[in-house]
Amino acid sequence: MARYSILLRGLILAAVLCVLAHGKASLDICEVKENEVVDKVTGISFPIHRSFPYAGKSKDFSLMGAGPRRKNLFVVEVNVYAVGLYVESAHLGKLKGFKGKDADSLSKEKGYYALLTKEKSGMNRALELVFARAVPAGKVVEALSALEGVEEKILTDFKEKLLAAIGTSAGKGETITLAWTADDKLALSVRNKHVKTFPSMALASGIFGLYMGDKAISPEAKKGFAAVAPQHLK
Repeated sequence: MARYSILLRGLILAAVLCVLAHGKASLDICEVKENEVVDKVTGISFPIHRSFPYAGKSKDFSLMGAGPRRKNLFVVEVNVYAVGLYVESAHLGKLKGFKGKDADSLSKEKGYYALLTKEKSGMNRALELVFARAVPAGKVVEALSALEGVEEKILTDFKEKLLAAIGTSAGKGETITLAWTADDKLALSVRNKHVKTFPSMALASGIFGLYMGDKAISPEAKKGFAAVAPQHLK
């Protein structure tokens, strides 16, 4: 009976948080400051402009927004990491169809997320995860490889490379970057060090779908990905 009660409370908590997340505006999820955006749940900040290891220092990326990834542990909700979405600045013109929309309106546009997860879009996009707490490497790998439609050989290689690069655990403040390249590959970096670029559009599409698909693992983060975009689309 006690175990059932704990499980029931956990399910109720998850449902309540999901409803609250859907009721939030994107700017309720993260706060835009001068040169950075702060996730309000974790307090983790992301620079509005930056480059990534896989892309070289010459390529500037612009932050679209950020949000938290929380995990329900039956009776409590813990903050696992914050995630920011970046698009190469030179490719922002591909989003010009959404010019003039405010953050809240943009967060409700299915077409916005469809474009950001579109195959053969020619865009360089990157998801940067910054951990709010230490998480065992196995848990991280399990979560990021829960994908369908990816060739088994590719998925196994991704899991092995990610696990080896993380080591025992992903520590507080450490990063994992998952970049969907313009030529439809998935570039993996851990702690700002490039690990490998996987020649698989399905892998890239699957990972970005985790965060921006119809069943996004964090509705808060998905909404947050629209918070800064309007200032880049003026």
